[in-house]
Formats: sequence, C-alpha cells, structure tokens
Amino acid sequence: MPLKKTMKLLYKLGSSLSSVSISDDIVYKRHAISSKGEASALNAGLLLLDTQLPGTVQMSLSSNVCIQQTSMHSYLVYEYTQLRLRPWIQSSWITGEQLYQLGDLILRQQLLLNENGLSFCDARPDNYFLFNQHKLVDLASIKHLSKQVYLSFQSDFVTHILAPLKYELELGMPVSSFFKARLNMSDIKLRSSLRWWNSLPALSLMLELLTHKKLSQMISRSSPGFVEYLLALHSANNNLLMKANSAVRRTHRLLLLLNQYRPLENRKSHWSDYGVFHDPTYIKKKHCSVSSFIGSLDKNTICIDLGSNTTSMDIKGISVFVDKDFEVCNKLRKCADKSQVVLCADIAFELLCVANQNTSTCLSFGISRSAAIATSLIHHIILDQGLTAECFYLSLSRLYSSVLLEFVLPSDPMIKLMIARKNESVDWCWSQHKLICQKWFDISEPRYLSSTRFVVTITNRYHQ
Repeated sequence: MPLKKTMKLLYKLGSSLSSVSISDDIVYKRHAISSKGEASALNAGLLLLDTQLPGTVQMSLSSNVCIQQTSMHSYLVYEYTQLRLRPWIQSSWITGEQLYQLGDLILRQQLLLNENGLSFCDARPDNYFLFNQHKLVDLASIKHLSKQVYLSFQSDFVTHILAPLKYELELGMPVSSFFKARLNMSDIKLRSSLRWWNSLPALSLMLELLTHKKLSQMISRSSPGFVEYLLALHSANNNLLMKANSAVRRTHRLLLLLNQYRPLENRKSHWSDYGVFHDPTYIKKKHCSVSSFIGSLDKNTICIDLGSNTTSMDIKGISVFVDKDFEVCNKLRKCADKSQVVLCADIAFELLCVANQNTSTCLSFGISRSAAIATSLIHHIILDQGLTAECFYLSLSRLYSSVLLEFVLPSDPMIKLMIARKNESVDWCWSQHKLICQKWFDISEPRYLSSTRFVVTITNRYHQ
C-alpha cells in the first residue's frame, strides 16, 4: 500500500518505527512488528472484538504485512487503512464520566482478549475515537498475552484512566485539566501521593507498580555487565506467556478499582442547580429562545452550547455541551444520549487560543458548519476572567456561522456584584458591545427574557 501524494504525514509520540498519514477520508498506518505471528494475533483479536463487541472497533479497510528495508537491517511492518473518523476529540477536552465510560469499554475488551490468550499492550484515550460511540482506532495495540505485554497495559491503565479519575474524585481536578497539564506523563511518585491505600485492591496494585518502578530504577543504575546479564535473561524469557485466568483476575481487579473511582452522582457545585437561581418565567423564555434558534439552523449545522448548565439537558438539537465546571459536565454526560458530546474546558482560554490563531480548540474541533448558544456566558468570560470584548467577538467570528447571545444589562444584580468585586472601571453596556460585534456580525433585534436580560442572534457576515 504505497503512500499517496495527497496524504499528509501526522507526527506523534509513541513508537519511532510507526507512522500515521491522513487524507480527507482515509487514514494509513504502519507499525513495526517482530513476527508474522504478531500480525496473526492482531487480526484474531480484531475479529474477536468486532464479533463479540460490535461497533467498538474501527475495522481496517485493508491490511498487509511487508518487509521494510533500511541501510542497516530489515524488519516486518503491519500496515492498514481505515476510514477517517471526525471530529477528533482530544483527551484534554473530555469529562470524568466519559473517561469512566471509556475505561469500562477498555476493560470489557481486555477481558475478552485475555480469555482468548491476547491482550492490549497499552490503554490510552488517544487510542479511541471519542465523539459519539467510543471506537478503538489504534489496532496495533493487540498482542499475544505475555507478562510483559500485560504489565505494560496495566501500568498504562493506571496512568491514563485510574489516576485522572482519582485526582478528580479526591482533589477536584477535572480530568480534562489532568491531561492538559500532561500529568499522565509525570513520575509515579506524584500518583502514589494519592490515597491508594483506602482499599485492598488499590493497595496491592500500587505496591506492585512501585516495586516494578524501584527495580527499574535500580537496574538503570547498575553496572554494564549486570545490565547485559539481565538483557540476556529478558531475551530468553521474552515470549514468556501469561495464563489467561491470571490475566482475567488482574483485569477484574482493575474493573473493581474503576468502579470505585467513578465520578460521584450526588456531588454538586455552584452551578449544578442553576435553574433555582432564576425566575421560572426567565428560564422558560430562555428555553423558548434556544429552541427557536436551533430550529432556524440548517440540518447539517452542529449546534454547540457554550457555558452549559443542567437546564440545557432537556433541549433537543444540541450536539455538543462545553463547560468549565466538571461536576456540571459529569451530570450532563450521564444524561446525554449517544449522539451528544460533553466537553470540559475553560472557554475563556479556548477563545484566547482562537484569537491567537491556535485553532485546535474544543469549541468547534474543525467543523466548518457550526453555530453556538452563548447564554449566561459573556459576563463571566469578560468580567470574571478578563477576556476583552474585542477578543470575544473576534474568536466567535472565526468559529461560528451564527450565535445566540444573551446580554445582561448593567442594572442586573449579578452584573453589579461582578463589577463591584472587580474593583476597577468597567465599561459594560450593550451599545459598546454592539459596536465591536458589528465588525464581524449582523445583529438581530433584542428579545427580552427579563427586565435586565435579552438575547440577540448574531450572524457571521464572513463565515456562512
């Protein structure tokens, strides 16, 4: 399968002997393998998952094993093509509830593989398509079951699934922030500072991982002769298989821990009960305005709710919810259907990135036909977080064809409180915002939701 000139090479971390190339519709992947038996195991595992857990794997369109020749040596390569799935969701955008659901799928797939003498060699959100139904896309992570392969999977599952969930549960750090800060790439000492000893399975797993870590560090500091001896032992035992029932037992331990670290259902934040803060008439009018806006959109346009709260859950037609509050996001994720996506992100920071020409953002994730709902948002973004009005509207113009925007007048008690708390001169009036917004948008007549709040539809003149 020669690489077509129209395909673009995608650079990534991982194996230096693997590559990914993409076109508009096709993904072409190449992975170095040690033997044709490894390719057979991979194909057997894919067939097993596709048959027993249908819809959880993005199967290949074609696959092949070939020999790659270099100036020094040659090695086997497993290459395959897949349909390109879009939009691509990054791990730094997802909620704790979604990570839990993904972890549950990974372990169900792993159990099935283990029962048949196979195993994943890693366990990462980036191996999966995360937009709607989770699908495995990194097919080459399936190997013959051995101690080395399974321990690699186990370590990865702790690092990329259990640790982020535990940080969110115990420290209140959103899973999305954990991945954005790349804490999954930090040293095991950081993860061991959490209270892993509060259950026997967690304690046994952490002691096992710490022991492996300590031995690895001791070996790294050993003499060259001793390292050579260990390498000879490793070469002799490289294909040491692991019993299926032992692997299944370990995977059940991971499943038990995963369920212990699931985000709490009854945990609430300041915004969990947003609906009780406002008059029911205002909430009803807002719902009607949002529903009317969604109804006016082209059927191919994706609607994204910025600054979502729990009052958005029963509104039909919203494809993506984005909010900074991880408790709200987890609650939304539990209630969302399979066609909806919930993302946890700092919207002000994402808008700032867009204004600075960094277009890799969860606010649109590359979809050209998208519209946004921005109710109860702008005052928090500008007054609380300090994004300028110019930056706010510029970023919206680069992302959306139209936006339903709610503006809160300076006479509103919330605005008075926010300005007083800011303790600086703030020019907060619609006439000033309107002048800035009109640089990129046509603005409809205001429709009042209350005496101090109204919505307008702003339509992008350059992004139709």
